[in-house]
Amino acid sequence: MTAGPAPSTPPATHRRRKVEIIVEQTLVPAVLRMIDGCGAKGYTVLPTSSGRGHTGARGSAHVTGVFDNVMVIAVCEASVADRILAKAPTVVGPGVGVVWVSDVDVLRADHF
Repeated sequence: MTAGPAPSTPPATHRRRKVEIIVEQTLVPAVLRMIDGCGAKGYTVLPTSSGRGHTGARGSAHVTGVFDNVMVIAVCEASVADRILAKAPTVVGPGVGVVWVSDVDVLRADHF
């Protein structure tokens, strides 16, 4: 009887922080400038269609979409995430948006 293929070793991962920010479309340029200024290597901007939070339900209410919510995601080193969190209140004030952070593991550390 022959043995099957040897089990593969999972690739090494690297700990990073994921910062997610939801704001109205009109605030996205300011959020992106802030993220760039804090040293993040990149970000992803995703449209959101609807949701519900402490102020109630929200969806697309304007024909142009200018007031639609958008999610901005940046995965970065902890020191960069800390700078983003320190500056976020200057862009994302009370009632304007939400910010949350989580630990993530990435395969390609040089990308983040």
